[in-house]
Amino acid sequence: MVNDVEPILRPGRHGLVAMVRASSGDDGEHELARALAALHPREQQLALTLAPLRKAEWILGRTALRQALRGQDLACDLPLLRDDRGAPSVPTTAAASLSHKGRWAAALAAPRQAARSIGVDLEHAAPSRYDISARVLTDRELRQLESLDERARGLAVTLRFSAKEAVYKAIDPWLRRYVGFREVEVELDAQGEGRAHAVDPRLASELAGCTLELTWAQVEEHWLCTALVERR
Repeated sequence: MVNDVEPILRPGRHGLVAMVRASSGDDGEHELARALAALHPREQQLALTLAPLRKAEWILGRTALRQALRGQDLACDLPLLRDDRGAPSVPTTAAASLSHKGRWAAALAAPRQAARSIGVDLEHAAPSRYDISARVLTDRELRQLESLDERARGLAVTLRFSAKEAVYKAIDPWLRRYVGFREVEVELDAQGEGRAHAVDPRLASELAGCTLELTWAQVEEHWLCTALVERR
């Protein structure tokens, strides 16, 4: 629950992740109403213009974001709105990223560094209802999963989908353009870390001199992935 239970806080390599959730049904609606009342007035105003699903995502997202910023001693009294790319607007001393999935939201926050940018993504740790592998994975990545059974393959696909989403959020502040899923390949190890690299020539040129670092974990039946892009 948003206000009655402490958020899940996960310190990591790329910053602090705060995860919050709302219950389903009437309990969840009451929780969201209380969380909305705790937001900055301008955040409340924007929330009230949104459709019900987006409104819930906004409330949960800003609640998680403020928890993550506070946990990094970056709390502020300013409204946390959104920039022209849809990313959360945060104090100039902070870097942050947001993700939503159903009644959950996750926020990643860290002190801002000029040569670094971060991203976070949250996805269900379950095979997708429809096979999205050909849309999300490169030919090389598809071959790496050929020996897995159907469920293991489905889990591997959604995990890589989440990892790539985190990467795209991390690089968007620098590139400010859409990046396709097959422009990047990810390599994930069993210890919850990984790397990404551009396979598309244009993207490789744009990210020349950069490293792309990943972390991943399964938390409460969700994949939680974070990404860091750093210019060397």
